[in-house]
Amino acid sequence: MWIRLESTAFSHSPNPKSPTCVISHLYRWVLAAAMPALRAFLSSRATRARGHWVFVSIIFALLGSNGRLLSTPAALDASERLHHFGPGERGGLMSRLVWWRRRRGPEDWPRMWQAQQQQQVIAPTALEGAWRWIRPPADSEKSRAFDRFLDRAVGVGYLKRSLAIRASQDQELTFEEDKSLTLKVIDRRGTNTYTIRPDYRVHSSRGFGRLPIKQRAKWLRDGSLWVEETYAQHLGGSEHGRPCVRIECPTFRQRRSVDADGRMVIELERTLRDGETVRMTQHFEAI
Repeated sequence: MWIRLESTAFSHSPNPKSPTCVISHLYRWVLAAAMPALRAFLSSRATRARGHWVFVSIIFALLGSNGRLLSTPAALDASERLHHFGPGERGGLMSRLVWWRRRRGPEDWPRMWQAQQQQQVIAPTALEGAWRWIRPPADSEKSRAFDRFLDRAVGVGYLKRSLAIRASQDQELTFEEDKSLTLKVIDRRGTNTYTIRPDYRVHSSRGFGRLPIKQRAKWLRDGSLWVEETYAQHLGGSEHGRPCVRIECPTFRQRRSVDADGRMVIELERTLRDGETVRMTQHFEAI
């Protein structure tokens, strides 16, 4: 009976110069040199009468072959190769494999890179031009929402709110060469000019009543303009007009878009300190 043995002990050690790997190679050379004599010994008649010597010889051969009895050499797959590494080495190898896999597809790009790609949207020219506010009827839900927003979110008194709902307002948006926008608001008080930079960076500007604000703006994927404004003082409530600190400062969020009827829509909202969110929507027609 002829048995072909293959030794694979430590054959996939990650460091071929390590002492363990050198001893493994020496052991394999000795075993390969003794293989012809071992085969002759196993096939001799004297060995057949001594079954225990056959068993000892087979165990001796299996110690050098990691338990493999193969007719032809077989290549190890990836899972078997990982098995030859230690726990620490195996974990490091898996980390590198996962890192390489993530590098191969755009679906695994970092979130920050995806956010930057989303911001690179061409500014929609539909918002550019002159617009006139469509004043809602006095007893409508839009009119009541307008009054409630000025009262709760901005802190405007009753007399000024009554005048504001009856006044007219024009807005003009102009796109500049540096990708910023110039907003002109024309009403009974005169003309106020504002600058909006949709680069999602924090800029110092002026807001309601020419109060100083910190502003961020960006173009959304649907082509609308999103603006966030944070004031340095309390607006509305018992602390109206007093300086505020960080998270207590009022923040307004605004979204400008053009609807299917060709009207500019401005959606405003603010979350109050008690958790309530007040909203208001204005519609403008092109002039």
